[in-house]
Amino acid sequence: MLHNLLTRFLQTIDSITQKRVYIASFMLLVLLATSALFYQHANHFSDVDYHIPATILAQSHGYDLEGYGLSFVKSDELGALSFSHYQSAIGVQGFFYAWLYQSLGLENLKPLYKLTAFCNALALLICAFLLGRIFGRAFGIIFFLSLFTSSWVANFSGSLYFSFGFWILPAILAFSIYIYIFGAQYRHNHRSMPML
Repeated sequence: MLHNLLTRFLQTIDSITQKRVYIASFMLLVLLATSALFYQHANHFSDVDYHIPATILAQSHGYDLEGYGLSFVKSDELGALSFSHYQSAIGVQGFFYAWLYQSLGLENLKPLYKLTAFCNALALLICAFLLGRIFGRAFGIIFFLSLFTSSWVANFSGSLYFSFGFWILPAILAFSIYIYIFGAQYRHNHRSMPML
């Protein structure tokens, strides 16, 4: 009896997953839940995460960064001597978020933190989807669940400095290229792509 219930349950799930509307709705729900989790459980790592707000502040006041990020504001007044260089690159994400802050005309950093949590959740979902296309649906689901339930990923995914989406962006590009190159060859013969 239990076997029959489990079989019927799995058949129902399989028939639901065949309909793209249900899949898209479910993926949207997962995306929103993941971005909310990333935003709420974010550890903003005050020792390093302030590099990006300091860079945003310096750029808004026309301070020449000389290609570096900034580590902190040295005084309460804003002037040329108020800023201190962080003699290391803040990464692509630092300059991207500084540009985005200015382009959107934001007043504070809260929308930027929400946007980064959403983009990081989207990157995780896309990466899991691509892995599911390459190795099979079960692998993609297990990959997503293992990272979704990781407190480490949740802590880093809401941070501007440790932007999780930028970490896995090269993997997303590589998986997409792999699917593009090998997908046409195996599309009609196999349900999943050949193993790497």
